[in-house]
Amino acid sequence: MKQYAFDVVIIGAGPAGVAAAGALAGTGVSVALLEAGAYAGAENWSGCVYFAESLAEPDCFGPEAVESAPFERRVMRRGTLIHNGLDEVGFSLTGADIFRHCYTVLRPVYDPYFAHLAQGKGAVLITETTVTSLIRKEGRVVGVDTNRGPLYAAVVFIAEGDASHLIRSEGMERVPNPHYLQGIKAVFSLNQEELEKRFGLNSGEGAAYEILIRNASMGGRTAKLNVGGFLYTNRDSLSLGYVLPLENVRNNYRGEHDRLFEWLRQLPYIKGFTEDATLSSYGTKIIRSGGWRERPVLVEDGLAVGGASANLGIDIPFPNFTGPAAATGLFFGRAIKTLLKQGRTLDAKNLTKEYLIPLQESVYAEN
Repeated sequence: MKQYAFDVVIIGAGPAGVAAAGALAGTGVSVALLEAGAYAGAENWSGCVYFAESLAEPDCFGPEAVESAPFERRVMRRGTLIHNGLDEVGFSLTGADIFRHCYTVLRPVYDPYFAHLAQGKGAVLITETTVTSLIRKEGRVVGVDTNRGPLYAAVVFIAEGDASHLIRSEGMERVPNPHYLQGIKAVFSLNQEELEKRFGLNSGEGAAYEILIRNASMGGRTAKLNVGGFLYTNRDSLSLGYVLPLENVRNNYRGEHDRLFEWLRQLPYIKGFTEDATLSSYGTKIIRSGGWRERPVLVEDGLAVGGASANLGIDIPFPNFTGPAAATGLFFGRAIKTLLKQGRTLDAKNLTKEYLIPLQESVYAEN
């Protein structure tokens, strides 16, 4: 890769990265959108419940682009079930207005759509490119080193997602030992008619459920794991999985993860949904947790951090990680446009005022 200079280099083409690119591209700001995978979403092999309200903002991609996106189902119902190993209690909410711009998606299909929209607006999309370190000059970030060579910019936006290696390698953690979760997810194929029948949905409608399991009983013994399970509908498949703190796995579980997953699948209130469905994919990942209190350094001279690495995910009553992540990209894009238009330097002081403070005052940080 030759040495190119951009106004902005964005690391990661997930929700935060594409939102930042969508807000900046086509406004006279030169943008490089870097993605480590072969295409945007390639490393997010399954899907998620995606809150796209920031992408629908007029100064990002707009509502028509979001409505036309290749989502799986429009979420109409969300529920939470609490289980203590013996009994369970839960609730759900149903309504199109309640979950506006909320969809179930498959990321390898959904993410490329917005990356290509950003590309169409003028962003330079560079795939199969891993950022190995930041380039600093006199204490200021001036670009990135990648597996294909250096890339220089007036400001860099880290939007790597969960377990960002740059946050750790560049010494940006604010707490010595941040918390992480282990996530397990499987996708089961099930025909549309049967899926909608089991979940009581009309054609095209989607549902998503969270299961909070505290100190469940497994094989007659109490497992102090505090598992968070999830189940949601795609077009012709189900996504089922769980997350749990790594320290709980280390201290309280010595079994195989396959066994833990099968135990979850056989719980009475889950078994009926997944019975006779065919396993089509299965995987695991490490997820940053700890919340806003464990956020890393979010601004430096020439640098801002967003996405899942900003630790703005909302857990209760309905998990929402894509919405806050995309919001950081939109807030960053708005901040950069303001600073460049006014001719102000992209240093930590100005980025704090125009990016970080509005983010802290947003509904995402308040939640």
